[in-house]
Amino acid sequence: RLRVLVKAMDSIHEQMTGGSFSIELFQTDPGYKAIAQLIGADLAIKTVDLISQNVSPSPQSDIDVSLAPKFRKSDGKLDWSMQIDQILNQYRALAANPGVWTMLGDLRLKIDGLRISYGMKKIAPGSVVVEGEKLFIGAANGFIEIEKLTPAGRNQMSAGEFIRGLTKREGLSVG
Repeated sequence: RLRVLVKAMDSIHEQMTGGSFSIELFQTDPGYKAIAQLIGADLAIKTVDLISQNVSPSPQSDIDVSLAPKFRKSDGKLDWSMQIDQILNQYRALAANPGVWTMLGDLRLKIDGLRISYGMKKIAPGSVVVEGEKLFIGAANGFIEIEKLTPAGRNQMSAGEFIRGLTKREGLSVG
């Protein structure tokens, strides 16, 4: 069991994914990176101060701990019978690694961008609706718009680019 001297908390906003959090924290946003560095520096100073005072670390609380087993590729398979917010959260958690995906017939589609969409008639879970250059998939309580995807063996593309390559646009379903 881990032993702890100091800790810090950070918040993750609603649209942030695991990948975007890592990028924001460690790579691109100078303001956020500076804040993270200050937090880290402050924790380092507090830790050194506590060690110099011979303060013993305390056991990490079981309340603040969550088991996080390694994700498998199969964890990214989308279940369209779930609620739209559950699908969005699965995407947010797994989009960067291992990725989220679904099957369109025999074709594996990695989903690289999606959003909850409103205003369309009810779509059965897993049913695909093409409207112009937009691709919608039904879920338990609504539907998801696919914005970007990567078909197996191909490069990432917009939903519109993918749709233009489809030979059949009706009666499609994913699973």
